[in-house]
Amino acid sequence: MKSTGATAVLAILLSAVFLASPTPARAQVEYCNQTSFYLFAALARENAAGTRSEGWWLLRPGQCRIVVQTPLEEAVIYTYAESHQAHLGGIRTWGGRARQCTGAGLFTIDNQRDCFAQGYEPRDFVRVNVGDETQWTTRFTESDEYELEEARFAGAQRLLTDIGYEPGSVDGYIGRRTRREINRFKTEFEVEDDVIVSDVFLDTLISHAAELQDETGYQFCNRTAIELYAAMGYTEGSDWQSFGWWSLDPGTCTKTLKDGLPAEQIYTYAVGYTQDGDTLEWGGDYPLCAADRAFEIAGNDDCESRGYTTVGFQRINTEGRSGWSQSFVMDAEDVPAVQESEDVAQ
Repeated sequence: MKSTGATAVLAILLSAVFLASPTPARAQVEYCNQTSFYLFAALARENAAGTRSEGWWLLRPGQCRIVVQTPLEEAVIYTYAESHQAHLGGIRTWGGRARQCTGAGLFTIDNQRDCFAQGYEPRDFVRVNVGDETQWTTRFTESDEYELEEARFAGAQRLLTDIGYEPGSVDGYIGRRTRREINRFKTEFEVEDDVIVSDVFLDTLISHAAELQDETGYQFCNRTAIELYAAMGYTEGSDWQSFGWWSLDPGTCTKTLKDGLPAEQIYTYAVGYTQDGDTLEWGGDYPLCAADRAFEIAGNDDCESRGYTTVGFQRINTEGRSGWSQSFVMDAEDVPAVQESEDVAQ
């Protein structure tokens, strides 16, 4: 449910397996997506000045893509991938324990120290020892070990399921049920091609899935002139959950929950710091547990004894809707205020 567009990254590993192996290929570093997900991938390499991270490369299911053109000179590289937010469920990640900075959209970052202070988001990469190899292929896989064509078919099945069609199991096999739903989608969205699962077909599917996600979930928007750090919480049954922090640049929005809303009452908090050193808070009277750095906290009792702090959140009533947008603003008297809307389209 929670989106990893946040600095509070909640990686959901659904039997994800990461494999890396040297192969005699023309590419110097090649990424292959042997999963049923659209992936965003990144790479980090050490150099004389430190470590440079780069991304994002979009990989269709079943696609291989060259990400480094020149021969490798490093003995160690760092790799990372995560699933597209258009898919249902949490963001799946293919990572490790080597923290590197990542940006939004295309990025190249040379300084990996204190990602948050630079306005970047830290993610945990896999450290890969390539030794003396000058060419390398990294394969992102699932527990169902698809070949490239099978991954392509499985990707179509997953996306059809994501948008409400019924292709059957995500198994990489095009049976009668899957073929029927593929043809139904192509007819409804006027996709004309002779290939059962073409690039155009997959890209049309992911675009439609992304549009559906834009209409659901929860979104934070920063309508101020300063950078903000935001957190949220809600109850699942009788159990409290709180998450943070999402970094919000001025004038930007971030999706914090996807696939709808887990509860009608959502609790939020944001803080920012002016150039004069003043602290501005968007909060309320509802105490929830929080932490100084990225956090995911279960329960709302004894925050301090568990090593957390207690922060006053405000309650937002989403009126039972499937999507909601909250904007942090300054009112006419330069006092922190909130604007709310059910429209989550950015």
